[in-house]
Amino acid sequence: MQKLNLVPDLAPQAPYRPCDACLAYNNMNINPLNSLSRSTCVGNIKLLSFSMQSHSARKAFSLPKSITLWGCFCLLLSCNSGKPAEQQFSDTGKKTFEDTAGAKTAGKIDHANEGDSVVFKEVTHLDLKEYLITVKEEVGENNTILIAYNRAVKKADTAQISGGDYEGAELNILDVSDSLQIKPLFLEIITPTGSDWYDHSFVGYDSGKLKELFQLSNWPYPTRLNLYRKDNGTIAGSVLQRDDLVAAFEQYPVVVSLKDYKVTFPDVPALHIGWESTVLTGFKARRVGHEQLPDSIYAVKKGARVMVDTLYTNLGKVRLVIHDSIILEVPKDRLDGKITVNAAG
Repeated sequence: MQKLNLVPDLAPQAPYRPCDACLAYNNMNINPLNSLSRSTCVGNIKLLSFSMQSHSARKAFSLPKSITLWGCFCLLLSCNSGKPAEQQFSDTGKKTFEDTAGAKTAGKIDHANEGDSVVFKEVTHLDLKEYLITVKEEVGENNTILIAYNRAVKKADTAQISGGDYEGAELNILDVSDSLQIKPLFLEIITPTGSDWYDHSFVGYDSGKLKELFQLSNWPYPTRLNLYRKDNGTIAGSVLQRDDLVAAFEQYPVVVSLKDYKVTFPDVPALHIGWESTVLTGFKARRVGHEQLPDSIYAVKKGARVMVDTLYTNLGKVRLVIHDSIILEVPKDRLDGKITVNAAG
């Protein structure tokens, strides 16, 4: 009978490298004993296949059941001990990420091909008393994440946020937790989009999860938006937006619900414009009279300078001032293409 020596096969002789069967067991919960077809396995434990020279030799040789069961038990222990831990994301691939404070955080980055290398670089950071905030973007991809490391509990949370529209865009992080009375953390991320426009992304906790809650656009400076805490469930304020008459930048009111973070822009019945235009094509308007002078029709000639004073959005009318004293009213649609507008920005 051929003498078998199992001791050398049980001693690790190479760095840990799981075989296909063990990977299948770890990832798909497939029993490796039903899948192994080769002689190598995790931790260099080998399943030996024996080939005897004759039928009589095979019949004469058989391992005791106790040895067979013990070998299976060792194999299962080895596979379980070699099972990889839950994958975590990092600067390179799905491993462990360590930020500048030495904190480790778990997360997952969706990627088209799981085998692709995922590399992140730091864009900016903000050092607060209770948190260390870091923003990183994936190299070569439009994928930006924010990492909030809680110093007290030594735990980091991550959120995918809106990044810049072009490579190298500089982001500013503002802590508005106190001013807007939203705890434990509420951040305003200011990102340039080109042509003096900036996106303002607001990041905080919703139902215990860190996420980008809502976004507003504003012009023309990378400074904090004019927002305030209106009541327990509402943020209010204003943002600069172009009007739909002369495309000048006006302060429009904005309201944000803290229940679902829905952004609404209330109607503005009368919007002061204050924009000086030149008449490109003559038109007629109603001259607003007074007690001594009744209303009349006024012909505005090409080349005249007019002050676009007020837009009455609900009425669809515009108030104009000409020669610093003559007040005119004209339907908004009658001015389309007939006066100069703001083409900047």
